[in-house]
Amino acid sequence: MSGLGAVLLQIQDDGSRRPVSYISRAVTDAEKNYAVIEKEALAATWASERFSEYILGKQYTLETDQKPLVPLLSAKELHKMPSRIQRFRMRLMRFSPNVLHVLGKHQITADALSRAPTNLPSDAESLFVDEVADFAQQAIDSLPASPQRLQNMVSQQKRDSETRILCSLSRYQTGLGLDWPWMFDVKRQAYIVMVDYYSRWVELRLLKKPNSVFVINKLKSIFVTHGIPEAVVSDSGPQFSSASFQAFAKEFTFIQIASSPRYPQSNGEAERAGQTVKLLLKKANDPHTTLLLYRATPLQNGYTPSELLMGRRLQTKVPIMQDNLHPSSVDLPCIRQREEKRKEVIRLQYNKRHSVKSLPELRPGDSVHIRDLGRPGIVDNRHPNPRYYTVTTEKGSTVRCNRSHLVATPEPTTTPEPGDNTPSSTRHPDTPSPARESAQMPVAPTETPHVSRYRREIRVPTRLDL
Repeated sequence: MSGLGAVLLQIQDDGSRRPVSYISRAVTDAEKNYAVIEKEALAATWASERFSEYILGKQYTLETDQKPLVPLLSAKELHKMPSRIQRFRMRLMRFSPNVLHVLGKHQITADALSRAPTNLPSDAESLFVDEVADFAQQAIDSLPASPQRLQNMVSQQKRDSETRILCSLSRYQTGLGLDWPWMFDVKRQAYIVMVDYYSRWVELRLLKKPNSVFVINKLKSIFVTHGIPEAVVSDSGPQFSSASFQAFAKEFTFIQIASSPRYPQSNGEAERAGQTVKLLLKKANDPHTTLLLYRATPLQNGYTPSELLMGRRLQTKVPIMQDNLHPSSVDLPCIRQREEKRKEVIRLQYNKRHSVKSLPELRPGDSVHIRDLGRPGIVDNRHPNPRYYTVTTEKGSTVRCNRSHLVATPEPTTTPEPGDNTPSSTRHPDTPSPARESAQMPVAPTETPHVSRYRREIRVPTRLDL
């Protein structure tokens, strides 16, 4: 079975049946592994839900050519069914079907639809695609450039490696932390999330435009409620690296720490909080209720974010004793001990799984290979942030890299020239002179070592001369 098909028929006064609507779709990769009776139950459930506008609240006849499916969807008890059939039956409980078995030769229309399913997008998806295409075309038409200039820009961007990396990333993937903000899009709306590192308290703000002006205004509103944090961890996005944001950090006297470029793991708290909130917004229609439930849910340390931040629990739609809503102090040493223990377990598991080992420190002037950019460079100095280095590439540009992205390349070894003019005064007394050494043993011909493009010496393996 490659697809699902169904037809809604209406019985006329003369007894004939006329079609009202046709539906079909292809089965997913997971549904292809279903048993035959499970696929038939899936088709019956899916067809009933698609035709719910016509049949909900009414008695209707559900015809299927799978005879064992009739008692499963009508008479058999739930606890005696297989788990997957049980879920389909529970989804059909809001309907009132009269399940009947008919021969397959009488289900010509539904059988034809299931053998040739359609994979066309829905009307909402088509409308969204058209809106995106119109917006992109409008943006291109409004650019103050000729068509030849635009074509030149496109061709140059395709050649640039950094632009190709940026095109492969999703948009607005930025973040802050310790109080960590993180930006993303949900339902074509840009949000900024700020999470407190200690309590995991999350603040969500809607952005009209993802630029530094709107980001600063939203952060000010959060600072008014919770106070100015000691440090704000962000990535190097244009919203946080602009001159206006640096002036904002200086005015409000907090330290701005930038995470490693192209290394989201260094901003893990903001990434994890952003993904959690993004998933909650996709599943819930009301973001305020969703945030309320998140802030009132206990963490792994046993306390809710509201208890850690405000010293009291929040009242939600779930009934709770009034005594539990009174302010109370938290056991701070116990919380810190639990958090340190949990982080230590996570660190050990990660190091064991990925075979992590400590990397040696680099010194200014060391030759390195930048793995994420795929080009060599020279270390300039150690960045003030931990595990960061400032590196100059072969093109002369200066980049900031994480230590895990840098591979030290050894300098090529130099062979002394045949006519070594090193003064005898600089040699060690026990070192024989070149003339006396040449008289004791024959001089082997010197060869220039082969060096790879990363300045590594290529050593030819020694083999038996048979």
